[in-house]
Amino acid sequence: MSSTAFLNTEKAAREFLSFGDDPYSIKDLFNPELGSLLPSGILELKDLHNYALINLAEIKGRSERNDLVLMHRNLEKILIEGRIPEGVQPQTLVLKLIQEFLAKKKFKIARQYLAALDYMNEKILKKDQQVCLLHVVFYQGLLVSSVDKFQERKRVLVIQRAVSNEDNLFIFSVPATTVIREFESRYLDTPGREYTDTRPIFITGRNLGQKLLLSLETGDDFETRVKIVLILSNMYKCIGVLLYDKIGNIEILSKVSKIQRRRVGLLEKCLDGLDVKKHRSKVEELSLQLGEIYMELLELKQKKFERTADNLDPHLVKKMVNLCLQGIQHCKSCILSLPSIDSHPHMNKGDMCILAQILQIESQVGPGALPVRPLKIPERFPPGCVGEGIKALFLIGRFYNKLFTPNRNDQPLFTKLAILHYQLIEAYCRRNPEDMFEMRYEYNQSINAADLLLRQIKMQEKAEKEESKTSTLKSLD
Repeated sequence: MSSTAFLNTEKAAREFLSFGDDPYSIKDLFNPELGSLLPSGILELKDLHNYALINLAEIKGRSERNDLVLMHRNLEKILIEGRIPEGVQPQTLVLKLIQEFLAKKKFKIARQYLAALDYMNEKILKKDQQVCLLHVVFYQGLLVSSVDKFQERKRVLVIQRAVSNEDNLFIFSVPATTVIREFESRYLDTPGREYTDTRPIFITGRNLGQKLLLSLETGDDFETRVKIVLILSNMYKCIGVLLYDKIGNIEILSKVSKIQRRRVGLLEKCLDGLDVKKHRSKVEELSLQLGEIYMELLELKQKKFERTADNLDPHLVKKMVNLCLQGIQHCKSCILSLPSIDSHPHMNKGDMCILAQILQIESQVGPGALPVRPLKIPERFPPGCVGEGIKALFLIGRFYNKLFTPNRNDQPLFTKLAILHYQLIEAYCRRNPEDMFEMRYEYNQSINAADLLLRQIKMQEKAEKEESKTSTLKSLD
């Protein structure tokens, strides 16, 4: 009975796998008589249930692996024979294999597929932009892996590397390897451990990305351009992370600032060519990333301000103010480009009151000091837009909190603007508790920051009253 049940389990697992959304429990596919056996029938049924679940995972994984092995063999056949069979699309085969092994961070295997693609591109196929983009993605993967290695070492974290014999199934035979050896040697395949090891990877990837970007004309597919710009921005971010530990040095601080400014230049140039109505999602993504970069630049300038207090650059404060204003503008663009603003125009009354106060205060700050741009916050952001909307609001609050001006009358207004943006986040999260869980960091930080700033304003008002009272008494005397 037991052996029959196990055979049925294998069959059940396969049948279960063939359904898309199976309406039945996997237990319903077993022999029902098994559960009636006492005293161990129920326990055996549970064991079989667990065994079937394991079977499902193995079957699914085996199926995916077999598909990849078949792709590998087809590609190997093309390399050895030097021709493409009818109905086979080699680019599709290679793209799938490269993406698979880049995701697993197995760069040596991914490199051989890139070399195979280069060989076919040169000998068999016509040159394709998608191929060039894959080269850039490969180097981006190497850079991200280098940063992961660097951060593991910082945390003194030792992660066991998975070693699988299945990788041998994806190694080309000697004839195929001989064909691609010349092309394979063009690529680096080992992530760096330090800045000096990683810099050659960054330079190679950056040059490939910039070359591909220049080859695209203004009227070409904007999706590809935006994708390349975002990859280049991520490359700059990765190389900057490796320098942050040495930021105590003014030269290194300046170098990291320069890296961030390069990112700004790339993203803003790309953003200028996009139409908000046509490319809404891309405008939102680029604007939010620019807001985050401006915040990083501002914090770098603050560190420089602290370290050069004795020999202060007179333009430094002005630069910091401009960074805040630019960051606020990009964050507002992100919020206004969210699809929820049009699809969910209804606004909460409490939010409308806060937004009206924000608009009023922004118009009060010195003439032309702040670009007045009214915000719209829906009753609730649709799924997928919550993170972007709340992060952008949180960044605006932080920018206003860090905004410094020698004008004594304007400084309290900036503080009030920061408080109001934090209160918008607090009100939204309390109104939508499901979203609060997702954005709990921003929610908690907003509550704490708003409370601290309100206390500061009260203390400042109290000090001003006492100062005014003292001066009045002195004048009477």
